[in-house]
Parts: sequence; structure tokens; C-alpha cells
Amino acid sequence: MSSDIAPHKRERDFSPEAQAGDSPEREAPAGFARRFKSGFQRWIIMIHRWLGVVACLFFTMWFASGIVLAYVRFPAMPIAERLDTLPPVDLASVSVSPGEAIDVLGMDRFPQSVRLEMSNDTPVYRITSWQGKHFAVAADSGEPVNGVTAEEALDIVRTHTNSPDATIRKADLRSDQWTVTGYYNKERPFHVIQLNDGKGSQYYVSVATGEIVLDTHRSERLWNWVGAIPHWLYFEFIRHDTGLWAWCIYIIAGAGIFVALSGIWVGIDRLRAVRGVHSNRTLRYSRLRPLPRPGSAPGGMCAWHGLKPLRAAI
Repeated sequence: MSSDIAPHKRERDFSPEAQAGDSPEREAPAGFARRFKSGFQRWIIMIHRWLGVVACLFFTMWFASGIVLAYVRFPAMPIAERLDTLPPVDLASVSVSPGEAIDVLGMDRFPQSVRLEMSNDTPVYRITSWQGKHFAVAADSGEPVNGVTAEEALDIVRTHTNSPDATIRKADLRSDQWTVTGYYNKERPFHVIQLNDGKGSQYYVSVATGEIVLDTHRSERLWNWVGAIPHWLYFEFIRHDTGLWAWCIYIIAGAGIFVALSGIWVGIDRLRAVRGVHSNRTLRYSRLRPLPRPGSAPGGMCAWHGLKPLRAAI
């Protein structure tokens, strides 16, 4: 019977071997595309897997340090706390008006702020310009304060904190772990005075103005090493360079975004595979299985890990 069929009506052989033999030039691009897609999927899954492991460790640290940060702040000295260390102003010693103090500094406009307070036994005007610079003028003599020595800073802290046992810990300090932020740029350098009390208290005195600008305590410093410092990446060797610190934030954030987006892409790819394998489009979570190959259906914990985040992303 087969010999009676006309040549132009014979069935064509659509087997892969025949197709490959008939048009190898058409099969080559298709095979390359499949291999490229498979390799691309494998690389994305591998990067997603190991980068995700690192990200999980980082975010665990970030979460735990955030809990500490909620209860122990980074060392700072708000205005209210500074006022608590100041003795009452000796108004009888004030012989210079605020306007005269401003004229001494040669300012052409009224400054941003003017404060009158005691510095050791001398009343001084603390003046902040609109450029953020800090100045001090003695309110009894009208002379500008052009810096204090470490011994003068020691006397200021002893008087203001009633700590006769205080000693000089470090003089002319430019920066350390607790003054690494740009907030203190206008105050640098510092004399660090140690109270030698049971709390391990240390006070930072601005060399330029003689003002106490920061205090830290031992427990506060220790807790910050597991709180604000890792949470904000405030390690001194990173934070002292604002550009480097910003790039570290960008890189970590970019890695987290990549993990999330690649996970969504892998989840969608797995969901497409599931639709082709399970008629009811559901997954079984009974067994823990290794990560499936690209294009295959996940199961067990992989199914849970793949679909739960995908639903959350949607």
C-alpha cells in the first residue's frame, strides 16, 4: 500500500534526527539559546543562593543590633544634658553685652545663636555663625577665646562635673569612634578628660571654644559595639570617609535588591514549571529536597521558600 502513495503526499519525517539533518543551520541557534538560558538560570540561582546566605546573616545582625539601638543610643550630649553640667552664670562678672561680643568677632550680621554660660569660673558667650562655626568670647573682658590647653580643659571638666580625680586621657584628638561623624567637624580637635569614676565616664572638650560637647560612659560604649555601630556601619575606618561609607550602604542595599529581584524571577520560573507538572497547580511540602534544576518543579522546603516570598512580593 505504501508504494501506491504519490511521492508528493508521503508523510514527512518530523523526528529530531531528520530535522537536524534537513536544516542544521536552524537547529544551531535554537540549541545555543537553550544552553544559554540554562547556563544563565544556573548562575542566577547560584548567585541568589550564596548571596542570600550572606544577606541573611547580615540582616540577622541588623535586626539584633536594631533591638539594642532601640534601648541604647549612640553617644551624644543634647543641650539639656549640657545645661545640667553648667554652674549658674555669675551675672556680676558680666561686663560685656552680646552686641559688643559680636563686634569683637567682626561679624557683619547677627549670628545664628548666642548663649551665655560659665566656662570654669569665667562667663563666656557661645556664638554660632550662620556658617555653623563656633566662637567664644569672654563676657568679663571681651576677649575672644582662641583655644584652651589640655590643663585648662581638665579644670573646666573638674569644675563642671565636681570630679577632682579627673585626668587627661588624650589631648588634641582629631577623631575617634565616638566623634567620627561630621556633626563634630566644627568642634575639632578635642581634649578627652577621664573622670576615673565607676562608670568609666569620659568628656570631650572642644579645643577651639573650651565647651564640653560630648560625654560617654563605659556601658554605653560597650553596648554600641553590638548596637549602633554595626547597625549603621559606623566603624571608624569606614565612617570617617563619608564617600566610602555611602558606597558601602549602596553596595549592601544593591545586593539586597538583587537577591529579592532574582528570587522573584526564580519563583516565577518555578511556578511555570509547576503548572506543567501538577495538574491542580499545587505543591507538596512533605519533604525537604535540594534546590531543583532550572525548569523543573520544586518540592518540600524549596516550594515553601519559593512561593511564600513570591506571594509577598506580589
